[in-house]
Amino acid sequence: MEATGTWALLLALALLLLLTLALSGTRARGHLPPGPTPLPLLGNLLQLRPGALYSGLMRLSKKYGPVFTIYLGPWRPVVVLVGQEAVREALGGQAEEFSGRGTVAMLEGTFDGHGKRVCLGEGLAKAELFLFFTTILQAFSLESPCPPDTLSLKPTVSGLFNIPPAFQLQVRPTDLHSTTQTR
Repeated sequence: MEATGTWALLLALALLLLLTLALSGTRARGHLPPGPTPLPLLGNLLQLRPGALYSGLMRLSKKYGPVFTIYLGPWRPVVVLVGQEAVREALGGQAEEFSGRGTVAMLEGTFDGHGKRVCLGEGLAKAELFLFFTTILQAFSLESPCPPDTLSLKPTVSGLFNIPPAFQLQVRPTDLHSTTQTR
């Protein structure tokens, strides 16, 4: 008799735990983008194959759009951004909100530990940053405050070392109209 009561109590506790997990998962989704419905204990892990994570995320993006939420386990929501426009829109004025995220153990092997985020358009973002900074640098020139012929290029000898002389440089905006060449 006591064994039956113990098993019934354990079964009731297990059902209560599963019900609590299922209800807490649905309440927390209110402020996140839409995505596939997660299973109570596994989340969306069955929909994502570890070896083909990229193709799985792209398949989900075709169904749910460029911004969607997946769950890696019961309490680990992950917002996925697919495409340059989605990343630009999300990070445009909210870069601080997305900084400082922790690592996800499932993704470490897939991305070889490169960073704490999953960004499928990261190559495009790096190229855009390169073009942005190159454009800024083209608008400025580095000049010496004294004439170039008065500069001494001879290093100072100090024991075993040659110490190069100190130079000063000035950063000045270039006049775009005067630097263009006419033919």
